[in-house]
Amino acid sequence: MSIPRVTSLVGIPVAFAAILALHPMISGYEGLRAVTTRFQLVHVAMVLAIPVLALTMGRLLDGLPGRAATVARRALVPFVLLYVPYVAFEGIALGVLGQELNGLTAAQRDAVAPGLVEDFARNPIMGEPGLFWALGSAAWLTAVGAAVVAFRRAGAPVALQVAVASTALIAAHAPPLAPIGWLSFAAAGWIVLRSPHPSRRLSPATSTVRS
Repeated sequence: MSIPRVTSLVGIPVAFAAILALHPMISGYEGLRAVTTRFQLVHVAMVLAIPVLALTMGRLLDGLPGRAATVARRALVPFVLLYVPYVAFEGIALGVLGQELNGLTAAQRDAVAPGLVEDFARNPIMGEPGLFWALGSAAWLTAVGAAVVAFRRAGAPVALQVAVASTALIAAHAPPLAPIGWLSFAAAGWIVLRSPHPSRRLSPATSTVRS
């Protein structure tokens, strides 16, 4: 096993699952006001982790032929393009809004804060639920579903298929489900790394594939 492969397939997903444990669960300004910095840092980490996740999923699909594998690879592009802006808005921008509200006097906050954070977070374009969130999540679920089909058709172990399927929980974004999804991705990577012949584990020459 090479260190870069272990890092990308296992280390980074495990590390980010741990970071997600720090994700504050808020319902409005009162929940956000004391955790604005942590809220932003967790989402900055997520903005960096999502493209790595997509690249690593692409690595897991290396050597897999057929339509399902192609669909999975292509769905990763809109996933990154749509989900990253959503995460940046929902986490980083919302944290900045909380900091700005913290800087107001109590009277000013009482005048503008009630409902403002909730309305901001539910922006119909960038918030949740919103267009970028819905389409980005759909792209990830499409990639995961197609990847499971591709692995199944290639004769991959059931454990690998289950681990890949469980990465759908990443679309939940926050604890408790999202960390399980990231750990499932690490499990899938570990199974691939432990394959006795990783370079040809599911190559067309050794697979039976139905297109």
